[in-house]
Amino acid sequence: MSEPSHVIIIGAGITGLLIAQGLRAAGIKYTIFDDEATPEIRKREWTLNLHSASSDLQKLLTTDIYSRLREAYTDPNHIWKELEYTPWYNSKTGDAIHQVPRTDTINISRRRMRKLCAEGIEVNYGMRFSEVSYADDEVNAHFADGSIVKGDLLIGADGVRSVVREKLLGVEEAKAIPCHGNFTTAIAKYDDPETALRVRSGNWEACIGYHPDGICNMVAISNVPDAEDPTTWEFNIACSVLGESPQVLDNETRLQNVRGRCESMAEPFRSSFMDLPDSTKIFNDKLYYWVPVPWNNHGGKITLAGDAAHPMPPFRGQGLGQSIRDVANLVGLLKNLASSKETNLSTIISEYEEEMIERGIQEVELSLKAMVIGHDWDKLMEHPTIKLGGKKISDLTNRH
Repeated sequence: MSEPSHVIIIGAGITGLLIAQGLRAAGIKYTIFDDEATPEIRKREWTLNLHSASSDLQKLLTTDIYSRLREAYTDPNHIWKELEYTPWYNSKTGDAIHQVPRTDTINISRRRMRKLCAEGIEVNYGMRFSEVSYADDEVNAHFADGSIVKGDLLIGADGVRSVVREKLLGVEEAKAIPCHGNFTTAIAKYDDPETALRVRSGNWEACIGYHPDGICNMVAISNVPDAEDPTTWEFNIACSVLGESPQVLDNETRLQNVRGRCESMAEPFRSSFMDLPDSTKIFNDKLYYWVPVPWNNHGGKITLAGDAAHPMPPFRGQGLGQSIRDVANLVGLLKNLASSKETNLSTIISEYEEEMIERGIQEVELSLKAMVIGHDWDKLMEHPTIKLGGKKISDLTNRH
């Protein structure tokens, strides 16, 4: 059987755009839809980890786009060493407790990565997917405006609370499960250059703080418009505790609450929130997960990828890498379908899902375990990777 003559992609986040890039390079027709009115609607910024999936990424992007990957780096000026580390600190005392090797790992901006992946891709914006139906050799995507698009394969890449997943499994079975906690985040800039340097002192790229009271902090550089002017630097900062999150809080109260948790912490975790301008937008984010289960792909006519298939909390930084692995595997199988006389779309989609679901279950469960351990000091100290002792953060200020 030849490759599918038309692939429908629901969702134009990084996962959906990478599917489109891979299919475009393979000469496979696709149409991609997103329910946002314009790409500018998604204003939230995140710092993402690009782990060993970079080789998969290279298979999906054109040579030109891949050669410009540095444009998506959180700090395009940073020259990555062969081996770097992400330090873990006791945020109460400032003691270094561990450092995680960053083998083949870079930090990227979600916003700039999405922009890069969108190059050359025509996205149909303002199209809200509402239903799916099947014919003999077709799958039909229905949209809220009444339009219907026919294809051979529909791929749901529509994120954590995927509508495509709901249509596959039903609302209850597909429902993403909330991670009960207070997950406070912000994109931070500091008017005082010394403050910005202090916030970046734990590590030039990113560092994690664990507190004996069950608080987890992150400080990561998000954007460096001018390497010589620290007042232009932007940081992705976070502070989280497990437990029920308040339902509705105004920005001032959110800022007061997180400052209350960070006031007695060591640097840079203290300054990251205490020295924020009062006008900074503070988010109490809701995190979700869903452990994948097998579904009926209707003879290879429909499947899922990325966060739609295995949403996980970000405490291992694996979400993007797993999404890229999904896309590389799926596009690779679709490309190989043309040269195979022994297989068909149903077979290769089932093959893709078998590996992806098994891997997704493992990654979601590991991320949940990391979330729990990261907010439980005793469990963290019992973890085999932890070795007590190390240098004070103040001694590491010049490590960049």
